[in-house]
Amino acid sequence: MADTYTIINGHSIKLVDNGDGTFSFPSAVSTNIIGNVGIDQTTAGTTNGVVTKTGSVTTATLAAETSKNIGAVRTAGYPFNVFAADLSAAANAIPATNATLTSVDTAVKSITTTGGIKKIVDALPAGTNLIGRVEMAGDTLLEQLTEADATNNFETASLTVTAACSTSGNVTVTLNEVDETVAIVGTDDINGVATKIRAASFSGWTTGGADAVVTFTCDTSGNKTDATYAEGSTGATGTMTTSQQGTDPALTFSDDIEAIECYNTDSSNAGVFTVNGIAINIPASGLFKSLIEGTAGDTVTVTGATTYIVSRYE
Repeated sequence: MADTYTIINGHSIKLVDNGDGTFSFPSAVSTNIIGNVGIDQTTAGTTNGVVTKTGSVTTATLAAETSKNIGAVRTAGYPFNVFAADLSAAANAIPATNATLTSVDTAVKSITTTGGIKKIVDALPAGTNLIGRVEMAGDTLLEQLTEADATNNFETASLTVTAACSTSGNVTVTLNEVDETVAIVGTDDINGVATKIRAASFSGWTTGGADAVVTFTCDTSGNKTDATYAEGSTGATGTMTTSQQGTDPALTFSDDIEAIECYNTDSSNAGVFTVNGIAINIPASGLFKSLIEGTAGDTVTVTGATTYIVSRYE
């Protein structure tokens, strides 16, 4: 007669034929089915040694085998539960991992709450000044000039008095569109009229000359409006001419400028630095450095700032 089996928890269990048409479990089988495989104490004698069991599983056998360190073994798709020792080892590792994650989280929150990353601590690769695809001015200094090297053309004018005063009154001298009047009297001859004009105060200008000639020199560089003279009703005529047209301070380098650095060292005044026809506005104590295009030239003119350092690079 063929053996009779029943299926419990996915596995076949052989039944005992009682001879009266009924069947029962063998007495050696525990009715507590633990796990999906049996453990053979005899053949699983090594550490972590586990085999599937086709025979009976007794409570005593199972109790003896549970003292083995079976780890996280899997056989034929039937997983064993992880025993306490393995769970303890895993649990011990969790706090350290959690601490690392907490540290990272704290660092990220610090960045996001303080305005983000503010500096790059790693040095840029040597031998290049490229940021993205924007090329900055070179690092090879070729020449450096200051305001002491500038060519300054200060505007100068000259007045020649051509007639004596016939009637007391005022004559008018206009320098860069600013009028100044000088009183003369009927007894002033040509040199007397010139002497009184020379002795008068003209803001921003210095007077000079001799005899019938009076010179006016502007204290600041740059182009000025031509000076004029009017005798009014005095009869003391004269002729005013511009002896030298004023120009802005100019720094002249030995070659055309391709890369420039302009440092306005004047702490009070902004300056306009014109390089290759391009006007660059630099605030007081400000600095500008860049490659420069425009019409190639070797000269930098400066207005506004009184002290500065200009450097040519390649």
